[in-house]
Amino acid sequence: VVGNGPELDNLKTRVESDSGLRSAVRFLGAFPAGDDLYLMLDLLVIPSLSEGLPNVLLEALAMRCRIIATAVGDIPEVLSDPLAGTMVPPGDPVALAKAIGDSLRAVERETDVERERRLTAIESTSARYSLGERVRRHLQLYTDLLNRTSGS
Repeated sequence: VVGNGPELDNLKTRVESDSGLRSAVRFLGAFPAGDDLYLMLDLLVIPSLSEGLPNVLLEALAMRCRIIATAVGDIPEVLSDPLAGTMVPPGDPVALAKAIGDSLRAVERETDVERERRLTAIESTSARYSLGERVRRHLQLYTDLLNRTSGS
């Protein structure tokens, strides 16, 4: 578990009280931004109940990570191609656990063709949400608004 937040102490308490989780879960705390963390991941899970457009999602896509996320905020728009990532309903721990298990098993049985299709979908999705593309869209929005207000 990377990061912190208001539920961190509760989460740590729950993990400590479950002998099966105690040896399987590590709390890394806040982690400096950078590619190194993503290179260590087998899977990124975003189990949010509420989101906007999470940077962690865009960063993970840029690093070609496998992703499971809840279908909240802008996540469904970003992961509109099911090959780019798996979405589950928010607040459904059973669906989340199943998706995690399925994804980890898929790593072992994925063919080269399936891997290439998945990576192509991830790269295409990442390109649509790259920093350069987002800046271009913002500039276009500002230009359109200026043109409207100036009567052009």
